[in-house]
Amino acid sequence: MNLPFLSATDVTGKKVLVRADLDVDFDLGGTELLRLQALIPTLNFLADRQCEVTLIGHKGRPEGKTVSELSL
Repeated sequence: MNLPFLSATDVTGKKVLVRADLDVDFDLGGTELLRLQALIPTLNFLADRQCEVTLIGHKGRPEGKTVSELSL
């Protein structure tokens, strides 16, 4: 996939939808914490450009079934 870099896109003052891998437990550790830390520079970049950010993610759907405990 040849996607453009966010820094090469003029997003100043725009509405931006950010889809992030938020499939983390409340007991953060290891790679779960790294996922959230990796998101911070993107959110800061968008905040610096006065973007209206909508952040979406998922918590999982084991075996294709909806589990209410995993709802965000």
